[in-house]
Amino acid sequence: MKPSRASSQPIRPSLVASLTRGKKHLIASSVLHLAVILALLFNWNSTKPIEPLHVPNHVKARVVSAEELDFLKQKKLNLEQQAQEKIKQQQAEKEKRALAEKKKAQAKEEARKIALLKQRQEKEKRQKLEQEKKKQAEARNKQKQLEQEKQQQERLVKEKRAREAEEKRQQREAELAARLAAIEQEERQLEQTEWLSEVEAQRQQARLARELEEKERYMALIQQKIENRWHVPPKVRKLSVVLRIRLLPNGELVAVDVSESSGHSALDQSALSAVRSAGRLPVPDDSAAFEKYFRTFIMRFTPPDS
Repeated sequence: MKPSRASSQPIRPSLVASLTRGKKHLIASSVLHLAVILALLFNWNSTKPIEPLHVPNHVKARVVSAEELDFLKQKKLNLEQQAQEKIKQQQAEKEKRALAEKKKAQAKEEARKIALLKQRQEKEKRQKLEQEKKKQAEARNKQKQLEQEKQQQERLVKEKRAREAEEKRQQREAELAARLAAIEQEERQLEQTEWLSEVEAQRQQARLARELEEKERYMALIQQKIENRWHVPPKVRKLSVVLRIRLLPNGELVAVDVSESSGHSALDQSALSAVRSAGRLPVPDDSAAFEKYFRTFIMRFTPPDS
C-alpha cells in the first residue's frame, strides 16, 4: 500500500479510522503468514494431515519483501538442517544402542560358552579324579590280595615243614624202638647161652649199644625242640654253627655259647636265642648217662634249606 501524499485539506476522522484499521489488518496478515510458514516447517516430517487454516475474511494480505522472503527461506533451511541433524543424531543413537545390545549379546554368549567350557572341564576333572581313585583302590585291593596269598603260602610251607619234622621224629623214635627191641631180643638170646663170658661180653656190648641209642635219641629230641624254636635269618645257605651246651640233671639250661662260628653273626645269634627259648630240654633219667653225655655237650645246627 502506498502512503498518501500530503494535502492541504484537513484529514477527516473517517479517513483516519480507515487508515488505522488498514494498518492493523496488515500487521495481522503478516503475523498470520508467518505462523502458517512456521507451522509448515515444524510439520514437515509429521504424519498428521495438515488441516486447512481458515483465514478470517476481514484479514487482508500484504506483499512480503525480498529480504523478508530470504530470511524466511534461510530460517526454513536452518530448521530443515536442524531436523536432519536431529534425525541423524537419533539414527546414530539408535545404531549406538543396537551396537551396544549386540556387544552385550556377544558378551553374554561368550560368558555362556566360558561357563559351559568350565563346567565341561570341571566334569572331566571330577571324572579323572574318580578314575584315579578307582585305580588306587584296585591297586590296594590287588596288593592286599597278593599279601594274603603270600601269607597263605608261607603258612602252608610252615605247616608242611612241621609235618615233615613230626614224621622224621616219629620215624627216628620208631627206629630207636626197633633197635632197642632187637637188642633186648639179643640179650634174651645171650642169656640162654652156656658160655657166660660171651654172654657177659655181649651184655656189655648191648648195654653200650643201648646207651648209645639212648644218647642218640635224646640228642635228636633236644635238637628237634631247639630247631622248632629257631627263626633262621634269610640268605644263610650252606652255613652251620656249633654250640656248647651245659645242662642241669633236670634238663634246665646252665649256659650256652658258640663253639664253632658259622661266620654269620645273625645265624649264630639266632641259634643261641633258640636254645635259650627252648626252656627245659629232654634228658635221660639215668644219672650216669646224663653225666657222661648231657652235662656238657656240643651240637651242630644247620638251616633246613642249606
